[in-house]
Amino acid sequence: MWLGLAITCATSFAWALGCESPKDFEASHLQVKASDCIACHQADYEGAQKPLHMNLYPQQCGSCHDNARWAPARFWHPFPLDGQHALTACWQCHTGNPPVFAGTSPTCSVCHAGKFESSTFPGHSAFQQTCRDCHSTSAWKPATGPHPEAKFPISTGVHQGYGCLDCHDTTRGVNSAANTNCVGCHDGVHERAVLDPIHQALGLSDYPTGDSAPNFCLSCHPSGSR
Repeated sequence: MWLGLAITCATSFAWALGCESPKDFEASHLQVKASDCIACHQADYEGAQKPLHMNLYPQQCGSCHDNARWAPARFWHPFPLDGQHALTACWQCHTGNPPVFAGTSPTCSVCHAGKFESSTFPGHSAFQQTCRDCHSTSAWKPATGPHPEAKFPISTGVHQGYGCLDCHDTTRGVNSAANTNCVGCHDGVHERAVLDPIHQALGLSDYPTGDSAPNFCLSCHPSGSR
């Protein structure tokens, strides 16, 4: 009896899909396209919470899932989708219908160029377009930049009023202590031709000679002062 009922149910479902028999349904299911999954799995899509799918993820289930089980999914992203990115619809960055994923740049400024260009406090025109140097994914404010004031103040003292790229050499990497160019900024009485003999006369064993990184001054003057 149970076998007969199972066959009847399968046959009824197959007929609902326009199949001639359970065998035809079986073949159709194996050949279903990624874009067709949602026809049967709309409730799964709407109920998914980890992560939330509704109106955020595309309805092409086969983009991330296979026939075996929902988890683990094949989903991979070049950076964590946390903070505000967890609530951002995929197609806000991945355009097309269906959305195109491969080849989309992970660079922040691709999506946030308008925010970067319109920022007035502080003015971003001299900044590198590396948003994550100063911002988290939780919100634009508060930002951790634009400068580590506690270590190297630029809002007061002799270093105020300079643009980021006056001191930071972008060819040496992203803005940090590692890409500062102290020697390139300081000339006149601060040129090495003047400073080298003064420091050597003090008998400083750790004062560099010859070629050295242009930010070697920070070893002894980490805050930019004497």
